Amino acid sequence: RCVWLPSPRSPAEDYQRHFPRIECLNFMRAGSASAFRWDGVEAMLRACVHATEVDLTSETVSPRLVDLILAAPAAGRMKRLDLCEAEVSPELILRLAGGLETLSDLQFPLEFDGGCAFYSSLVQARPSIAKLGLGLSNELDDDALRIICHGLPLERLELHSVANLTHLAVDVILESPCAQTLRWIDLSFTHQIPSADVLRLIRGCPELAELEPPLAELAFPV
Repeated sequence: RCVWLPSPRSPAEDYQRHFPRIECLNFMRAGSASAFRWDGVEAMLRACVHATEVDLTSETVSPRLVDLILAAPAAGRMKRLDLCEAEVSPELILRLAGGLETLSDLQFPLEFDGGCAFYSSLVQARPSIAKLGLGLSNELDDDALRIICHGLPLERLELHSVANLTHLAVDVILESPCAQTLRWIDLSFTHQIPSADVLRLIRGCPELAELEPPLAELAFPV
């Protein structure tokens, strides 16, 4: 499913193309590698036709790389896109979301700042996203959260250390369709959300089975 071998170059260029049934394409750089060998990237994308995930963790994502991923035979199968710690523009995220037709699981970079216009475009580009990791210290506010919760059928939502949310964030979720679909939510280090509101969230989301509360010492049965 996923293969990692030590290499002085990117896995995409060296060995992943030799595992055509691989499901997770990992572009992480290794050793002294810096620039992509584009012929190797193209060969890997042509060969790995069964891939359902793209991991761009810690990468600098260029328009050329996005073009190649979207043109790959497996692009129509891709369900998960991981951009954790990646350097990527909002425009390229929207291109990937719009072009990967079966995308349902999206992980944002750390400290991502998109704004309401970005999240409105994301909802329009890929309204089937059900698992959304907003990344550590996302700049999301209550208005952007409202756009997400009213526009996406979320089952998993990561709001880890999202400082711009207020105590009204729980009301935003409970007043949205997501209240009926959420199964897992991470509120770690969102200290502005009091425990009483976390309890209201638990009681108002009938499918909720897993919760990471705002404070490590809090523990609620779900």
